[in-house]
Amino acid sequence: MTFAVIRHPLDRLVSCYANKVEQKRIGLTAKYTSAHNFEEFASLVLQDVHADEHFAPQVSLLPKCLDACLRFDALEEDWNQMRCQHGINLPDLPRRNPSIHENWERYYPLSLRQRVESIYADDLELYARSFAN
Repeated sequence: MTFAVIRHPLDRLVSCYANKVEQKRIGLTAKYTSAHNFEEFASLVLQDVHADEHFAPQVSLLPKCLDACLRFDALEEDWNQMRCQHGINLPDLPRRNPSIHENWERYYPLSLRQRVESIYADDLELYARSFAN
């Protein structure tokens, strides 16, 4: 069985900013970590969204054939459902490397949100489909 954990792309970008820029955890080049605020960070990312796996579209990182997509924001529920449906006897998932930030929607003025949504349109479609299943 092949599955992936996916995250709402706008939330994922906020989490990347909070983790790598605000909390100063390693993983991004100075080009991104020197951003003074989220809007500046997002604008840098949008110039080359494929420059780093931390913010590259999730669809570009996933295998072509997936049996299931689990939602990060409903991970425990989706994980337990998958374990029951497929008879998988695995332990609970640990939570590692959490970022601390407010609700992602607070970071996006409308114009920035529209730009980010257009760049991550395929991720948003995949995320929406995962709710339908």
